[in-house]
Amino acid sequence: MNLTPNARITEIVAGEDTKKAILEGVDLLYTPVASTLGASGRTVIIEDQHGNPKPTKDGVTVAKAIVPLDSVERMASEVIKQASLNTATEAGDGTTTATIIARGLVVRGLEAMSDKSINYTDFNKGMNLAVQDITEALEKQSKKITLDNIGSVATISANNDDELGRVIADAFHRAGEHGVVLMEKSQTSDTYVSVTEGFELENGYKSEVFVNQAESNRCEFDNAFILVSNVKIEKLKQIEAQVEVAITNNVPLVIVSEMDEELLAMIAMNVVRKKIKAVVIEPTHFGVRRRDVLNDLAISTGAILIDDQTGDNFDTLTKSDEDGNSEYVDFGLGSIDKVTVERNKTVFFNEPNEALIEHTEGLVTQLKNTENLHEKKFLEERIAKISSAVAIVNVGASSTSEQSEIADRVDDAIHATRAALSEGIVAGGGVALHNVKVSRSIDNPAMLAGYNCVLDTIIDPLKVCLGNADIVYKKSDFRKKSWGIDVKTGKGGNMFELGIIDPVKVTKTALKNGVSAASTLLSTTSIIVNLRRA
Repeated sequence: MNLTPNARITEIVAGEDTKKAILEGVDLLYTPVASTLGASGRTVIIEDQHGNPKPTKDGVTVAKAIVPLDSVERMASEVIKQASLNTATEAGDGTTTATIIARGLVVRGLEAMSDKSINYTDFNKGMNLAVQDITEALEKQSKKITLDNIGSVATISANNDDELGRVIADAFHRAGEHGVVLMEKSQTSDTYVSVTEGFELENGYKSEVFVNQAESNRCEFDNAFILVSNVKIEKLKQIEAQVEVAITNNVPLVIVSEMDEELLAMIAMNVVRKKIKAVVIEPTHFGVRRRDVLNDLAISTGAILIDDQTGDNFDTLTKSDEDGNSEYVDFGLGSIDKVTVERNKTVFFNEPNEALIEHTEGLVTQLKNTENLHEKKFLEERIAKISSAVAIVNVGASSTSEQSEIADRVDDAIHATRAALSEGIVAGGGVALHNVKVSRSIDNPAMLAGYNCVLDTIIDPLKVCLGNADIVYKKSDFRKKSWGIDVKTGKGGNMFELGIIDPVKVTKTALKNGVSAASTLLSTTSIIVNLRRA
């Protein structure tokens, strides 16, 4: 057999061997991740790249650290891992619950489909129907939450650390209803809240290549230039001068604009090669609303908004000398004291300038004179964005490993608290899913099996939570509405009154992504992996 030097040699696993590999791969992820669930969740110690121990009770951190040696098992675990990480990205928490649900469905699903009369297609339809019904039931259970009672959510999401819960609740209070709360590592051993002005954009980096803070999966820059454009940037020549200025002054460049994919790839490549410090962010909204938001951002940073309709475009930034050569007039760049860019969100930090204060007053006047409800809402959003406070939870600790562990928990808690404020809360500790009562008349045996498989599996998070506290599950302990067990004391009570609550968004997202991952694995009949050289 003749192979080219770069030929890819693969290993194929099929049939019963696939099922075995899937179960083993899923369990390799499940066991350590599930052990972190609940107030009595156990600590997992992870070795970092330098050989140092990193203790954590954070499910998403544990999931990220697991890379099975066997390539086939790794593929199975990666499917579950991606579902759990997507849950954290969408809702800020719920990684462990998503993993537990996915694993329960895979185990029960493979067993159910060993009966040849149960086909995957109908089984999967049944699972999806169950997700719909359970999601609706959870939304009916949910209760609204306000800034006055967010302490319990913050505490629980910080692994039941009362002190951290109080700090996070304080941050949300100080940021206000429209404010932003972020986490940073402190240079001291103290954990405290600081507040500054900020502008939030509901879009993040265009490529993960721009991430320069691996632990938090963010791109962060201090004292950066910013280019704001409502014109799609097609070629490097359009922004060549701005890029050159950033490189010459060794200052990071933040580009907020639509951009050609090839140009984006070129900038990303130069970031990887450390030729430039940069990040590209695509604007939010469309049409007039996009221009309005970009104009707000430009004013808040002192940039010139590049926009053909207003006459400020890339061509107007240059003039020609007597010989016809382009001479640079104005870079059009603004400046930012600090910027934090996540996958789906960006926060710009700057002290308000006079132009911004005047602009905000103009928007307030427009709001008073506008009767259109949609326009009113949009103006309120714009005013909130450009006049909001940003509260930063500065995490301190006595050691680097302790600081990293606390930072993981604080980051989870901030996201979970934000989710609770947006959609409400349900009984925590797995009780909300356990108490769901739904049914549907289904004649198809395979669909019914899929539907019931999900109903059987949603009890698992509660059982795991109790198991981590060495408490034996008894169905009779959970017959009353919202009734559960405080695993720290072993005593029963109303979970809302006990302050044991979860954001409904987290619970719904964990269910959705857990089922999605299980669906992928249950439909898998073969796994193909690359053979690695020894």
